[in-house]
Amino acid sequence: MDLESSTIYRALQAGASTVNQPQRYINASGKYIHTINTTIPVKDADGKLLAVIEVANDVTQLSELCDRLGPSAKSGGDAGDIQKTEAQTLSLFRSDRA
Repeated sequence: MDLESSTIYRALQAGASTVNQPQRYINASGKYIHTINTTIPVKDADGKLLAVIEVANDVTQLSELCDRLGPSAKSGGDAGDIQKTEAQTLSLFRSDRA
């Protein structure tokens, strides 16, 4: 990621909010991480920027699942493909979050 694509940088420089912006970056372990970010500047009563708040939802596993399933997952596929996709997606959310 570079400064131009950083939602935090954009909020700091222009005071602009960003909602549900997909971002991809490399973490300290060298792995690509996919997130959906909402970034909001916090200003005082005079409009002076005090801080920036960002909420990032990690969608890496979902993105990897779509990549593994290939074009049928992205185009809708047939009913069997859709059921398989739903089951795999649900298993992502059940596995380590119980």
